[in-house]
Amino acid sequence: MPDKRVDNIVRRSWREFRTKDDYRRFLTAAQWFATHDWKGLTPRQIPLEGTHAKWLNPSRLSVIAHAIGVPSIDLEDRPGMLVLHYADPEWLDSGGRRDDLWTTRDTGFRLPYRPRIVVICENKDCAQSFPPFDGTVVVEGDGYSASGLLPQVPWLQGARDGVDAATGDDEHRRPLLVYWGDMDEAGYEIVANLRRRGLESVRTILMDPASWQAYAKWGTDIDRRGEKLRPSGRPAPEELTGDERAVWQLIRHEDHGVTRIEQERIPNSAVVDALERL
Repeated sequence: MPDKRVDNIVRRSWREFRTKDDYRRFLTAAQWFATHDWKGLTPRQIPLEGTHAKWLNPSRLSVIAHAIGVPSIDLEDRPGMLVLHYADPEWLDSGGRRDDLWTTRDTGFRLPYRPRIVVICENKDCAQSFPPFDGTVVVEGDGYSASGLLPQVPWLQGARDGVDAATGDDEHRRPLLVYWGDMDEAGYEIVANLRRRGLESVRTILMDPASWQAYAKWGTDIDRRGEKLRPSGRPAPEELTGDERAVWQLIRHEDHGVTRIEQERIPNSAVVDALERL
């Protein structure tokens, strides 16, 4: 790998290699990839001295590939993972497991019963203590990253496309897909992203103006670091419903002293009432 060629490549990609240390890491990485087989490895499994695993981002890998004369360096991603909780009373009373795990490598996965409702529940405490409800499966959310994974889940697509999520058979009645998260800008942006990425039919519970008014006294305008939460000033995402947009506007008005109502403040009895109204 001629030095002049390497210098030219790095110079054209200066944003990725701004310091002498980054240049040294680049040379080390390029030498390793030029002399080793990386197939089947994740970025964290590449043994580079003095280099943090996260340093090997896609942009830098692209530059390294160019430097060693290969089209690309395609490392393995970690499998996507979902934590599930079964809430159907009949299933639980029969001794069925409450908790489960699905990954993108789990091609033979089958739900133990046909769901009527699939709830994407953002807060882990709320998901793990979700109240029993007929035919319900609860999926733990994962913030903004959920919109990248959830639309790819084959059995979850059944809640969107009218295909039974448990067996793959066509059904006249498809399960309802529901999102429940915090009443704050992030919560509404997450549900907008889900709709934007292919789960158009997802609806929300306990994220409407009536819920805001009912639970505002448990709201806050302070984040986990003790700093004041301030609205971003961004317009409401186009994918929101009228009720969701109305709460977005309430969040923007700081005079009431509330910019976030965390979902764990809402009792399970209200969750059951909301599901019964679907």
